[in-house]
Amino acid sequence: MNPVIIVSVVAALVVLGVIALVTLAVLAGGRTGPRRFALAPPADPTEFLTSAPWGATVSIDLPDTPSQVWQQVLDGPTIGASPVLSGPVTEGNDRVYRGLVAFTSQVVEQNAQHGLIATGSGISIPLAIESFAERWSVAQSGTGSTLTYTVAVAPGSSASCHSGGLPCSRNPSSSSAGAARSDPVST
Repeated sequence: MNPVIIVSVVAALVVLGVIALVTLAVLAGGRTGPRRFALAPPADPTEFLTSAPWGATVSIDLPDTPSQVWQQVLDGPTIGASPVLSGPVTEGNDRVYRGLVAFTSQVVEQNAQHGLIATGSGISIPLAIESFAERWSVAQSGTGSTLTYTVAVAPGSSASCHSGGLPCSRNPSSSSAGAARSDPVST
């Protein structure tokens, strides 16, 4: 193949990639960014956390006391992979995540025993997801604590949902829906 064609294709892909990143940053920026497009909250967030087309659970053992970890969950941020994603931080009644995609969630259930469930209320890009829910929990573990985070997502009406090439279904009894869910990961 002609080297000029290869260089031209690579240059075009790089330019398109930069344009896409700039577009994501503009949509995610400012106070409006994470609230730009409304999300539909799941009717039953607890059930949604186990039956959504895609979900993942991650647990991590920490040396801090459950009270210290819980305070960090409440105050944020707990995720720090900037500029890709960081948050949440509290802005009014919203828990706000920022990065290439920005989104907000609102707490729908919280208990004094270090548990919190929030549902998505806004996102910076259209059509990506229809709804999401997240659960944070902290438990005593040896001399420290275990932080467990679960997120569940239903893709937007025009978004595709694939995991390992298998299509997702919103029907929790479908075998492909189960394939799209991720098993808990412990670190």
